[in-house]
Amino acid sequence: MMSMDLSYNSLSGTIPQNFGNLNQLNSLILNQNNLSGTIPRTIGNISSLIDFYAQENQLTGN
Repeated sequence: MMSMDLSYNSLSGTIPQNFGNLNQLNSLILNQNNLSGTIPRTIGNISSLIDFYAQENQLTGN
């Protein structure tokens, strides 16, 4: 199990496309940053991903 919690880090810009290469990631938490743009489709490549949280950012799309 691998978890990445980058919450409350004042991150800005878009979520990097290469996060989709983290194929052993179970949990990705990006809450309370200043991220913008859309969630990259490559996040869907992480077959082991169980939890994805990105509340309180400026993300768009559905």
